[in-house]
Amino acid sequence: MATIDFSKWDAGKAWAAGASADDPAAFYQGICAARKAGDPNNRESYALPYRYSPSSPPNAAGVRAALSSISQTDGLTNRSEAQTELNKLMEQIQTVEKSRIGALDEMRNYRLNHYREVPGGVLRERGFPSELRGKYVKQDNRSVYEVEGYATVYNRGYEMWDMAGPYTEVVDQHSLDRSLSQTPDVAFLVNHKGVAMARSRSRSGNPTLVLRSDTTGMHIQAWLNAERQDVKDLASAIDDEIVDEMSFAFRIEDHVWDDDYTQLTLKQLNINRGDVSAVNYGANPFTSIAARAADWLEDLERMPEVVVREVLNRVHRRGDAAKILPEYREAAESLIQRNAEMYANVAQAHSDAQRVLDEAEEELAQAPKATHTRSAGAAMRELKALNRDYRKELDQLARSADI
Repeated sequence: MATIDFSKWDAGKAWAAGASADDPAAFYQGICAARKAGDPNNRESYALPYRYSPSSPPNAAGVRAALSSISQTDGLTNRSEAQTELNKLMEQIQTVEKSRIGALDEMRNYRLNHYREVPGGVLRERGFPSELRGKYVKQDNRSVYEVEGYATVYNRGYEMWDMAGPYTEVVDQHSLDRSLSQTPDVAFLVNHKGVAMARSRSRSGNPTLVLRSDTTGMHIQAWLNAERQDVKDLASAIDDEIVDEMSFAFRIEDHVWDDDYTQLTLKQLNINRGDVSAVNYGANPFTSIAARAADWLEDLERMPEVVVREVLNRVHRRGDAAKILPEYREAAESLIQRNAEMYANVAQAHSDAQRVLDEAEEELAQAPKATHTRSAGAAMRELKALNRDYRKELDQLARSADI
């Protein structure tokens, strides 16, 4: 499918780029549909620009502007050729637009039908660059390491994905009002794991973590025991500006899509029993199940064969596997067909072996005992062994094929 530029068209920008080009004639010829008489290095010798550079895709609005102007533009030396070129480009644009409209309709329908569901689940770990800061201070005659920063920033869109494709997710400015008013129990961690370094609730009534919401986001202030080795390690990383970002783990209780189903606003969050964390990479928004797919795919490259087999078995047992990936359904059907054929072949081989074995037993039973030879006994034992092997292979194949 042709690549089309759907950005806003600015003819002045295109003309200006041509004026500063090393080869103005080649540049103007590459961006304009029509020619005029005159010096090929001069702008006045061209008309009807529709792209920003000879190597850039045609701009949809630029092509439409050129088509609407061609009949009123005088002095063109290639009017017929320009009209043909622009008409072809318009056909390409309309084809792409129809495809885009179809994709948008499909995306909207999917999200409309699943609007009550939160993409990726209700649990999130969201990170933001927060200029995390720390310093050693004295508190109750002991040294503590004081950390502060923003665990989340309001009204800042970040890209997420669901089954319909990318969308923008935004944390509403008042999304944490209710949860924070209920004095939530929140821990301060590093990378969302490990032993808590600070906590918003304390039996003594003196919490070591304070959460406040302002117009920017949720600000945190924590006081960490400086005698702990993990705190010393974190302090060194913050002081060396190696760790300078934050993230927070929360539950989504209310959300709303915009009219186009391209932006999801998180209206109410619950941070109770969640955490705020100093993190290595807080700017990465992809922390839901769907967002961790890249890590999982990378892990697949290193998985031993036995684990990969189990992954495939579990995917095969999922009821929605064929819906998730149509190609998987074709592959699964092909695999089932091959397994069925193998099963039939082994079953036939087992049947043949059993028939030969039955005939041999019958012949031995009818023959006089004196005529029993060593070779006949050996053949009998070989047939029995072969029969056992067929049975083992048949059982193994039946288990692997789930028959």
